[in-house]
Amino acid sequence: MQKRVTMISLLVLLLALTAGVIHAQDVPPVFCGSLAEADCAILENAQKAVAELTGATFDLNFDLNLDNIPDAPFDTLAINLSGAGAYAIDPAIMEKLAVFEGDPMAIFEDMEQIGQLVEDALTAFDGQLNLTLTLPPEVLAEIAKEGIKLPEKLSVELRMVDGVGYVNLSALAEAIPDAGIPGGWYGLEIAKLLNNVFVMLAPQMEGMMGMLPGFDAETITQFSDPAVVGDFMNIERVADADVNGEAVAVFKTTLDYVKLFSNPALTDMMKSQMDAAGAGMSEADLEQMMEMMREMYKGLTFDVTEYVGLADGLPRQLEMRFYWDMTGMMSAMGEVTTQVSAPAFGANFTIVYGNFNTPPAITAPEGAVVLTAEEAIQMFMGGMGAMSGS
Repeated sequence: MQKRVTMISLLVLLLALTAGVIHAQDVPPVFCGSLAEADCAILENAQKAVAELTGATFDLNFDLNLDNIPDAPFDTLAINLSGAGAYAIDPAIMEKLAVFEGDPMAIFEDMEQIGQLVEDALTAFDGQLNLTLTLPPEVLAEIAKEGIKLPEKLSVELRMVDGVGYVNLSALAEAIPDAGIPGGWYGLEIAKLLNNVFVMLAPQMEGMMGMLPGFDAETITQFSDPAVVGDFMNIERVADADVNGEAVAVFKTTLDYVKLFSNPALTDMMKSQMDAAGAGMSEADLEQMMEMMREMYKGLTFDVTEYVGLADGLPRQLEMRFYWDMTGMMSAMGEVTTQVSAPAFGANFTIVYGNFNTPPAITAPEGAVVLTAEEAIQMFMGGMGAMSGS
């Protein structure tokens, strides 16, 4: 039973990931639900505008809240991550990816080519991000018991330029002087490293894909079809607002997980994939599993709110809210929930955009110590060899 639940969850995850690949290659149809035609046009124009963007700046904020944490010295926990940054992307990379528009699953026919695509995409993307993590007093107090003193806020600066990722550790070194963190900029050839890793792991990845035969593009793309997703998603236009002086139209999309796991298209897909993988589930077995999934996720809510500029049609702000009361999960897994409250966690993410197509220049930091992809692989292989010999 547990194995089948895990497999269904992995299939849903694969669906989400491969649907994301499709979206990266082509402009998917806009989900408008029962919106008025004029409102739908705003979203369609916004999607076209996003596809033509070559860069922007942004501010982000992420709040994570945990309640009823089992076996923890505190009942609740609140962590905040905030930041500001910018990005620029070479439009030519989209032309390379466009070859998979007709058959998105063709990308998986040669696993080694995925590595090259990842390298090309990361090399075509330049970005910078300054992040600040705010730790709650409860965490600081527990860490202090171990003789470690941390400040309330920890900051780090990140950059990606020409496929090389950089991190500035100076702020961390200053904030935690006893940790022995070296100051200055350090880099890693991330794009080349990932390409090499994909090449090395290609045989294993091809074997994993072989476990899911018949998982074709048509199976996936139906979940980009507004007629299908409308069964478990709802979108509405709410009151207009203002973002940094720009009048915006506001659209809220809500995902119903119980309806998702009741969707006939998802059920049919799960049945065919489980059969193809040799799991051999009857209709009754599958329905039992889907009912279990519905019970597990009935306490989960997720919604996305988009703020679209009325004057220029550009996305000015995006908010995502996630909350999961795990009472249903514990019940479905046979855990007792009458004596203790089930864990729950919520996450709120907000990003505000600006300076469209005119981001500041993003350059590699001077004097950075850069680890090449080859050096990183040698270090990893050397470490693995040392572990196996111990």
